Amino acid sequence: ILIRFAYTDLLSAGQFFRFQPRLTKCLSVKNSHFKRMEYSQLLPYIPLSIVLIVPALSGIYQLLFTSLRSPIHFQQGIRDTTPWRSALSGALVAVSPFVCALPLSSASSLFLYPIGYVIAAICSAFIFSPTLHYIPSPSICQYLFLRFHLNILRQGVVLIHILLISSLSTLLLVYSTSFIAQISKLSPLIVCPLIAYFGAFSMIFGGQTTIAAPTFFIPFIMIFVGIGVLAYKGIDNLWEIFEDMNIVESISSTPVWIAFSLGILNGLHLIIASPLLYQQYFSLNTKQRLRNSLILHALFFLLFSISLLSTSSIYASFLESACPRFASFASMLAFFDFVLPTKENFSYILAACHILMTTISFSFTLLSLSTLIWEDIFRATVTVHSQIRQLHIVQVGLLAAGTLIMACSMTVIYYGGDFLTYAPFAFISLSTLASPITALCLCSFILPCTNLKGAIGGLMTGYLGIGLLSLIHFRASVILFPMGECLNATSITTTSRALEAVKIDNSTLISTLSTSTSIASELPSLFMYSLRTVPFSLFPLVAFLISCLSMIGISLCFGGEDMMALDWNLIACARLAHVVLRHRTITARSRRGFIESESFRYAQQTPYPDTSYLNTKADPFLEREKLT
Repeated sequence: ILIRFAYTDLLSAGQFFRFQPRLTKCLSVKNSHFKRMEYSQLLPYIPLSIVLIVPALSGIYQLLFTSLRSPIHFQQGIRDTTPWRSALSGALVAVSPFVCALPLSSASSLFLYPIGYVIAAICSAFIFSPTLHYIPSPSICQYLFLRFHLNILRQGVVLIHILLISSLSTLLLVYSTSFIAQISKLSPLIVCPLIAYFGAFSMIFGGQTTIAAPTFFIPFIMIFVGIGVLAYKGIDNLWEIFEDMNIVESISSTPVWIAFSLGILNGLHLIIASPLLYQQYFSLNTKQRLRNSLILHALFFLLFSISLLSTSSIYASFLESACPRFASFASMLAFFDFVLPTKENFSYILAACHILMTTISFSFTLLSLSTLIWEDIFRATVTVHSQIRQLHIVQVGLLAAGTLIMACSMTVIYYGGDFLTYAPFAFISLSTLASPITALCLCSFILPCTNLKGAIGGLMTGYLGIGLLSLIHFRASVILFPMGECLNATSITTTSRALEAVKIDNSTLISTLSTSTSIASELPSLFMYSLRTVPFSLFPLVAFLISCLSMIGISLCFGGEDMMALDWNLIACARLAHVVLRHRTITARSRRGFIESESFRYAQQTPYPDTSYLNTKADPFLEREKLT
């Protein structure tokens, strides 16, 4: 454009002289290259440009208009957060792993997953919201310290959460990088650092204030526009799919109910046990606003899930009609061209809207990870420094976390093979690792008899059961994944031996992970045979049940919890427990929510709230109860 304007100005001024023929020829060549570059070569870079511009705008706005003075400002923001903003950001974070697993899944096997998640979210909103609001810390792991008064248990759970969030961040970054690298032909060495550092830049100057900024709307508007266009253009194909689908047969199948149980477990984990969603709602100042936020979160998640499942169904139908049933990022771009055949450039915009779901979620995972590490590991050791220096430590920690996750992502890209082949496996693996923590928090919330020995024993038994079950299962079977190319898709090549081990004709998220090929001899024990044949998609439910049963059994065997020393505000439905147990010593402090202890408004006036009451050695309530 600048060359054209300069050329016009030179023509009007008459300053060509003897250079006019040569300049005219040169500019005509440049104009022809400009047109060719504009319509053919620049289109693949549209997704990368949008994915980088959106976080850049957010980071620049926070840099110019947000003034943070302490870590608590970074963690809970300096502006009031409305429930629907927290719900929307939390729904995007919750649905992001689902996005990565959907290219190899079908709606007929997963349509009950969002139903299970919504049931868990709504039940948590009415049952656990008072207890969640009572936790006086930016870290949800502080609940375990208040409940069991043992720092080692809290630190162990913190390390597991760090592993889970880091793995999820790596999964999201690998998905975004692989998608953009394949459709733009850029090297992952360029794409991965750009996405990682721009995502960190969008959060480093504002923290939780980001969701209260005007730039918060930009990615969600683009995501909803992309979802709406796909739903509008593909409604005819979707209706044909629903007509061909046998609802009764689908509901009666085992994979559907496995997906339903998986939705319930993931919903419980994210709402009552995970720092990912707690980061979004812990600064809400009333229990009613927290309850409303969780209900809106369930509705937004249902909207996202239905849209993604509908798109996945149309995409599967497109693959069946266009090529063998192999998924790839190039075939996804071809699918967008199929939806909008007359709008070549709009297909890349749809791809960018799809990628934004994972890149924005990646930024929120970095925020949750930095808050968790700071609050539970480093804050107690750097209290001698000023508040502004502590804030700088948190910001540097966020940047360091993004750098480490970027390094892990690039390692996975270059040494992990084709990403889409193991994305469902990673999704189920994360759910399996999170199940014992879900069982621990659920038993702590609803069972007053759960004591410290039961909590530690149940958690260790759950992870020991996962290890033994995985060892037995994977020594006797091989997980099958589809691999291949579609529509000239570019994917990482594999050897013929590896291809034979993973190649199948048809796959879904649940049925693929439930399918295995025996490579071991017959086991003599019926019990060992039953353990060997447990499908991998059932591992989260099995780990959850093992942890729950062992926690309850160990707690009852060791006499249960001391009811006199128990803070009943940490128990959900404490009044029901009072009626059932009929114990006169069941007392409760006045419910003091987070807003009244280290609140958003209090943080605006002082650098950091006083949290000395969290020290159990000087807890007057426990001392008074022990004396009486």
